[in-house]
Amino acid sequence: MAAAFQQQEDSIRQYMQGWLCQNEERLLAVLSPKVHIIESYGPEYVGTSEVRQWFRVWHAHGRVLRWDALHFLHQGTETVVKWYFECQYDGNVDGFDGLSLVRFDDRGRIAVIEEYQSKTVHHRACAGATNP
Repeated sequence: MAAAFQQQEDSIRQYMQGWLCQNEERLLAVLSPKVHIIESYGPEYVGTSEVRQWFRVWHAHGRVLRWDALHFLHQGTETVVKWYFECQYDGNVDGFDGLSLVRFDDRGRIAVIEEYQSKTVHHRACAGATNP
């Protein structure tokens, strides 16, 4: 099972590197033809033709500066990856923490990615509060 989990991690890292290096073929190589990607803020892409179009349009405006995989959790054909993402888009630099739930098909290709985002800067909203 460890070898399968390592393959899943390698595929996720290759997907991230495709974005980082602006390498469309590297990215598409690990995706199922029927892949379904849901971004953390709502857009979704179904099939590699939509992913290819998204990739090209996105890179016309921006570039990924960092996408670091920080931690992986595995269960069968699903992997959760915690990551940090930073990009420059339309001249603005932004970064955030995130999680992706990644499901793999029976051939080991990425079939589904569901992304979730968190602000990088956190604050203690109730620090110093007293009990009511």
